[in-house]
Amino acid sequence: MDLARLRKAMATGGLDTVIAVSPENFYYATGSYIITQKSLRDRLALAVFPGDGEPVVIVCGIEQSLTQGTSRYPDIRTYVEFAESPISVLRDVLREKGASHGRVGIEMGYLSWRYAEELKRLCPETKFQECAGVFDNLRMYKLPHEVERLEAGARATARLINDAMQLLRPGDTERDLAVRLRHGLIDSGADEIAFLVLGTGPRSSITHPIPGDTRFQPGDVIKMDLGGLYGGYYSDVARTFGFGKPHPRKQDRYRRLAEIHRSVIERVQVGVRFCDIFDFCKTQFSEQGLQFHMPHIGHSLGTGLHEQPVVESSNTHVVDEGMIINIEPLFFDSEDGSGYHIEDLVQVTSKGPKVLTGSNLSVDMLWYCS
Repeated sequence: MDLARLRKAMATGGLDTVIAVSPENFYYATGSYIITQKSLRDRLALAVFPGDGEPVVIVCGIEQSLTQGTSRYPDIRTYVEFAESPISVLRDVLREKGASHGRVGIEMGYLSWRYAEELKRLCPETKFQECAGVFDNLRMYKLPHEVERLEAGARATARLINDAMQLLRPGDTERDLAVRLRHGLIDSGADEIAFLVLGTGPRSSITHPIPGDTRFQPGDVIKMDLGGLYGGYYSDVARTFGFGKPHPRKQDRYRRLAEIHRSVIERVQVGVRFCDIFDFCKTQFSEQGLQFHMPHIGHSLGTGLHEQPVVESSNTHVVDEGMIINIEPLFFDSEDGSGYHIEDLVQVTSKGPKVLTGSNLSVDMLWYCS
């Protein structure tokens, strides 16, 4: 994170101090990735950024050694779990920094009701306000090391999908393929498996199907969406394949969606509004004779899976250089019950969109075990 940019945003918003609380923003701000912060919501980790002076990091005592080895900021305070509250430590830091009577931004949407009430009780003279938008605006623009990490994760995920499909055999189940994909994520360098949804045949029409014991049948569509965490940054790639001999109708539906996918990526140009990209996609569906039902057709990602900007109908912000967007049109065929999903990571550059997934954006549907 660029501390100078953060403080400029604080000044613009009239904030004396901002506090990162969510795992996504804590990691983005400090460089410390604490697994238990995600799995145990009561075990807060907070990063306090005063308008001037050194930032302060607050973590549970058992995470002190990890934080000391990874945090960008050396001032680390701890609390004893079950014996001390992280909010009481935060109160003391605000007093120390002269911020207890100021305007303080904190991610209220992440805090539990109990912690929010404790915050108001222990800091009655502090004016708290939601500050998630401050971090959202910073995270919209990726630094070079973030682009490098996101591209590596996207390419690795796309590659492992193709490798896993090469091993598909008659009689395999969704679960068999899912095991290969999970192993592939770890083998490709992912630290964690973030998510994996996979469905075949009629189950491909489910938006987020959990892989089960359904066996692949000739003519089935196989739809998958998966991602891992690579150095704290998400990958998110969706692909659709066929099983057995190519089916003309399904091949045609996929080709139409792939053409929409390519044309929408071409619209990701500096200065274009996100709502206009969404409307363009919707129009392309109509022209291709496909039913459109999506609330959004893309999103950014980084330390969070769905980051701003989101490509949806009410987002009037414009595409800007330095942004990264996942474009992901989705289509369900109501006649034969098949679902189709394609998702690629796109970097916005002054020369136009650059696909980071390594995809050649082919419009041909690949069929396996034919």
